[in-house]
Amino acid sequence: MSPAYPHLLLNCLPVDAALAATVLLAVAAYRRTLEGAVYGYVALVAVAGLAILTFVSGNFAPPALADVPGISRDQITFHQITGLAAMIVSVLVGLLASIPLVLTNIAAKRGVVIADLILALVLDAVFVYTAASRRRDPAHGTAALTVS
Repeated sequence: MSPAYPHLLLNCLPVDAALAATVLLAVAAYRRTLEGAVYGYVALVAVAGLAILTFVSGNFAPPALADVPGISRDQITFHQITGLAAMIVSVLVGLLASIPLVLTNIAAKRGVVIADLILALVLDAVFVYTAASRRRDPAHGTAALTVS
């Protein structure tokens, strides 16, 4: 089995969890419910853990991709850098989302829910940018490298 496979299996999980957190927080902000907000906060904390696992699993992938035609070392390096940035943003958002879980008196406040919703949207954008960094350009005659 290629060392890239665990990374390929894990890389969708933080993205899916971040999208779920975004939906949960949006619903909680609209309906003003504590339960939805708590589930959204927990999902953002889970995203941080999944992002760390995904980044660590990606450290073993570059040697496996060295012989794949059309993938340059520069593309791998750029994807690693954006993956590191996505992991850092995920951990920071997860830490900020854990504050209302500990300080339960602010968990249901609409401003806190909206602030975490904005952070979740930023996290979604970071994941989209990171995912786009792993694709080859079809305009140059090569097919897109689909890894998810």
